[in-house]
Amino acid sequence: KKDGIERELIMLKADLEKTGAGSGSLVDKDGFPRADCDVHQVRNLRNRVAILQTDHKALMLKIEAGLIAVHAAAREKKAAEETKPARSEATETAQQSESQVTQKSEPQAAKVAEPVAPAPAPPAPAPAPSPAAVEQTPSVPVPFAVVDEVSPGSPASEAGLALGDRVISFGWVLGSNGGLQMLPPLVQGSVGRAIRICVLRNGDRVELDLVPHEWSGRGLLGCHLAPVHA
Repeated sequence: KKDGIERELIMLKADLEKTGAGSGSLVDKDGFPRADCDVHQVRNLRNRVAILQTDHKALMLKIEAGLIAVHAAAREKKAAEETKPARSEATETAQQSESQVTQKSEPQAAKVAEPVAPAPAPPAPAPAPSPAAVEQTPSVPVPFAVVDEVSPGSPASEAGLALGDRVISFGWVLGSNGGLQMLPPLVQGSVGRAIRICVLRNGDRVELDLVPHEWSGRGLLGCHLAPVHA
């Protein structure tokens, strides 16, 4: 669904550029409809773009929430794996101590043999995870770009983007859905609106809000991203 919205937005914006009235007022200085374009067509195109942008924003909020849930699940899994060996070692130590105490309390020479309690049955092995459960394990997104230039006073600098930041997600853009080649249409369609960016900085996950806008330098961001090679 997201890919379909993005493709349609790109085509609609291209059609608007062809009309020569991609932005600005549709009436002249005297208040009459402009004569250099099809006003009705332009209005329909602009209305469709606005609807798709609203749908796209709502969809990206859902995707962002999913990413947060994926990272939380990965952290919980890692914590559980780290605490498991410690618990096993503590259990083994407790069993050894209990065995030593039992041996000391037994009489050295027993005249009457006491009945021996049957050994407890071994616990049933845990069922192996099904193939479907393995396939549903969420994958953690990996960085697809690295920040190698940030201009002072630029929108990127204002947002707190720093050299060496490794970009995991840039709005709805991930390495798995196009990466760097999908950034131009996203940035051009988000002028004046914040884009949530997730980066890795010194091993920590950092989230920033970057607002593309005109400034004294080139472009709308004032930074340069280079691809991360595997």
